[in-house]
Amino acid sequence: MNASSLLFTPFTIKGLSLKNRIIMAPLFVGYANPDGSVSPLVLDHYGEMAGSGVSMVVVENASVDPTGPGSPFILRVDND
Repeated sequence: MNASSLLFTPFTIKGLSLKNRIIMAPLFVGYANPDGSVSPLVLDHYGEMAGSGVSMVVVENASVDPTGPGSPFILRVDND
């Protein structure tokens, strides 16, 4: 089996089974609302990525403190 055929085979990481070895790396897109909340565009973006065939999507950076975002369009996770 060559390396490219392994790309599409299932594998398990610490008990998490993935359908293939393709993982979407985090990528800042700036689709959050100006207040840092999730916008419909964020949902569409990650929905598209999840439906694209990758086995795992790693979400972009998010601010954990209200004074921390460097941009008004960074996701904020400092409040439930």
